[in-house]
Amino acid sequence: RAVGAAAGAYHSLLLLSDGRVCAFGDNLYGQVGRAAPTRADACDVASGVEQIAAGELHSAALTAPGSEGRRALLTWGSNANLQLGRTGALVAPTAGEVPLQLRPGEHPTSLSAGGYRTAVVTSIGRLLLMGRDTAVLADGGDEDDEEGEGGEAGVHERSGRRRLARPPHR
Repeated sequence: RAVGAAAGAYHSLLLLSDGRVCAFGDNLYGQVGRAAPTRADACDVASGVEQIAAGELHSAALTAPGSEGRRALLTWGSNANLQLGRTGALVAPTAGEVPLQLRPGEHPTSLSAGGYRTAVVTSIGRLLLMGRDTAVLADGGDEDDEEGEGGEAGVHERSGRRRLARPPHR
């Protein structure tokens, strides 16, 4: 039984009630979770998942809490803008865990993706951003500072108590 859905530019994700993720459509950048860059359908992309999201050419999933209460962010597909939040190849055709820099007791609670970005909100209200132009929205200064320092692999944070800066026009 389906309990969630997400759509990218040329692929779709389906979350089943047993926590499995199914993916359908174009797989040119691995966004369907298969190594072969052809159209594909798969229902074993990830398991133990509670939330899914799809960007233009990438996919993301947030797992249910494990035995230690830990949740993981999984990403796969195009990584051309570091939207997967992990270093390595430009294409990651299988789900891999993102090494989030979390504070003691902090855990990811919600997930979103769009275009060439992935976003995660944590239990203490931090917004972790990955992908294109996210450094502009990064935490790293006082209330009036609109630019911050980025983290490794394109993961940037933003506190929930501060306003988001508008990216500069290019």
